[in-house]
Amino acid sequence: MRSRLVSERTAIANEIRALLLDRGIAVSQGLHRLREALPDILATRTDLLAPRLPHILEDLIGDWRRLYGMVSPGALAVLRLISSSNLVGCSTGRSAGLAPLSIRVA
Repeated sequence: MRSRLVSERTAIANEIRALLLDRGIAVSQGLHRLREALPDILATRTDLLAPRLPHILEDLIGDWRRLYGMVSPGALAVLRLISSSNLVGCSTGRSAGLAPLSIRVA
């Protein structure tokens, strides 16, 4: 479960990095370097960003932050509990790729 979340988080970071690189903005490897560079890029490099790109980046950054929260040990414990419990009538649709939509306990 954790490896899947980490893979998704890395994929989003790579997508952000690729979008920036398409506009001539290179960011060093490493999630922490990207996280540190993004505020400055969004604030000062708007001349290089297409008009819709900041909105796309904001959506991706929101997904990235959500995944960071889910990779934390406490969040993973809750996910494990949900996936291993004997819940009856469990409807586990996916919202934004990860969270269960509804759970009914009998």
